[in-house]
Amino acid sequence: MTSCSHLFREITNTHNWANGLPYRTYWVKCRFCNHKCKVYVDTEKRQEVELPQSMMRKRRLDESAVRRVLLDERSYSQIAKDNGITHQAVSEIKLGKSYKYFCKDIPRKAPRSQKKCTNCEHWWKGKCGLYVPEAGGCFAADCSFYSHYGTSVIQ
Repeated sequence: MTSCSHLFREITNTHNWANGLPYRTYWVKCRFCNHKCKVYVDTEKRQEVELPQSMMRKRRLDESAVRRVLLDERSYSQIAKDNGITHQAVSEIKLGKSYKYFCKDIPRKAPRSQKKCTNCEHWWKGKCGLYVPEAGGCFAADCSFYSHYGTSVIQ
């Protein structure tokens, strides 16, 4: 099911199928090589399964519908209701995670910064170890010294 042969996988996300189908989707990442993939599990048989292509989701929106979603300023739930999709799908379209090859002329929203000063390896005893006065909260997105804890290379 995967191109990675390692068995030490970490579940990064899960999803129950709609309409009462006995399947569950797991997004997994290999702990050795960081290979990411989807695994489908039949919850009744409690084993991984290969799903037929006919069961896989097909694109629901055409390019004009994607354009409407991108240009609509209403709440995600209202946009989703009008287009027959979920609010998560609207978010993924607006962030460019899905349908990214449609409507390339319309800019996508930038995802919120995941960098936080508390995740920096220079953060020590509740303050910046480099004595940056603005440090704290999400300042890390603008900090030129930010280094995520555990990712720096010692030379």
